[in-house]
Amino acid sequence: MDETAGYWARTRFFEHAAELYDIIGKVPRARGGESSVLLEITPIAKSDDVHEVVGRIQQKATQILVKELNVDPKATMGFAMTLSEACQNIVEHAGRGGWVAVQTYTWKKRLQGRRVVVIAVCDAGVGFRQSLESAHGRRLDERWGDGRALEEAVLRGVSRFQDPGRGQGLAGVRRYIGRWQGKLSVRSGTARIAIVPSWDEDVPLEEKLPNFPGAQIQITIPEHVAER
Repeated sequence: MDETAGYWARTRFFEHAAELYDIIGKVPRARGGESSVLLEITPIAKSDDVHEVVGRIQQKATQILVKELNVDPKATMGFAMTLSEACQNIVEHAGRGGWVAVQTYTWKKRLQGRRVVVIAVCDAGVGFRQSLESAHGRRLDERWGDGRALEEAVLRGVSRFQDPGRGQGLAGVRRYIGRWQGKLSVRSGTARIAIVPSWDEDVPLEEKLPNFPGAQIQITIPEHVAER
């Protein structure tokens, strides 16, 4: 329990949680020294926040990607784009602010000791279904729901905006993680959709889950063993 509380302290969770919850008990102090946290939990409310986040961790993330995950140095710009697109989704679709965190782990069981970098983005906004429903002239059929909305947004690149090129952010994320055998998981409303790589046993689509307002996006990029 102390180890878990210490982990959340290092990610600055309690600092942000104090604004939303009544925290009972003593909040642990974050321990000093080298940390596997590339980016502590950081608020995102506007495009300037996205640029600051990418700039803050780009150098450190590049070192992790190249030296520990054996990712081609040329592909590190794709990582910055992926992080930016995931954060920009909050600005354009949530209707309110959210948070982002980036961390590196060693997955002993699922990936036999390989390293991974995980990007986690979360907001408590309107969610994917309501965002797409706000599109002018959109027709809804009897199959429409949170799961269908996630399929439209994540798999087909549909956006509530009519401008050319809109909705392609998640498509770019899909292309990047596909190249590096990564995983994308998106949770919104009562559903969760996942782009599942060969090393994972997750299901592509889950429905009838407890309702989650807003959206959660998790991107996992594993070590590239072919270049070990």
